[in-house]
Amino acid sequence: MAGANLTAAATTAFAGIGAGAAGFFTWNCGRYLGINNGTAAFSATADLVANVTGLTPAPVLSVGNYFV
Repeated sequence: MAGANLTAAATTAFAGIGAGAAGFFTWNCGRYLGINNGTAAFSATADLVANVTGLTPAPVLSVGNYFV
């Protein structure tokens, strides 16, 4: 993901994630999990961005694993 900082990269990534959804993106040699709330577009105060770089085994994004 292009971006001068993580916020800019998340903004770009969340444009493809959509409201109420989650997805992985990479930035600056790191892997991140983005979870979007019910509003499309990135919000630094309402959405989650977690650094999952180095997690083994590599995480698989399955709704059953992240949402209850």
